[in-house]
Amino acid sequence: MKLEIGNSSEKQLKSVYLVRHGEYGSNGSLTVNGMQNSSEISYQLAISIKDETRAVFVSPALRTVETGFFVAHALKVQRKIEAALGLPEGQKNPQGIMSLMQAYRYQVQNLILVTHFEVAGKFTKYLLKNVYELDMKILPFGTAEAWQIDMKTGDVTHICASAK
Repeated sequence: MKLEIGNSSEKQLKSVYLVRHGEYGSNGSLTVNGMQNSSEISYQLAISIKDETRAVFVSPALRTVETGFFVAHALKVQRKIEAALGLPEGQKNPQGIMSLMQAYRYQVQNLILVTHFEVAGKFTKYLLKNVYELDMKILPFGTAEAWQIDMKTGDVTHICASAK
């Protein structure tokens, strides 16, 4: 699926931010350290995102829903659960995330996706290859980390990571 990027709207998707969830325990919930990491990265992310319009989507997994709470709170928006960001859906089908981007391309300037290493890595590789014709290895996503994809150029930038 090709993502159509035009310049006909002021509210046009400029960046996609991929955020990996914080540290979690055997019950799937964030640990105390994971909560601290998620809070820290959320406020760093809020400082980095200067455009007003944004949307936060999270995987249905408990650890991403919890991390998404911190992100949405820092950005002062609601979080929405999106199955395409979960495991194994997002890992097997990056086109689901492309469809989400297509649906929001004229509604927000920044799309924040809180997900898993496997999903973020595979999606980034898919997006860069199919939209920008760039070949790239999967990004080295650490726990509680954020990366930005510039939708005009395909440039990928490490935004922040928790102090751990």
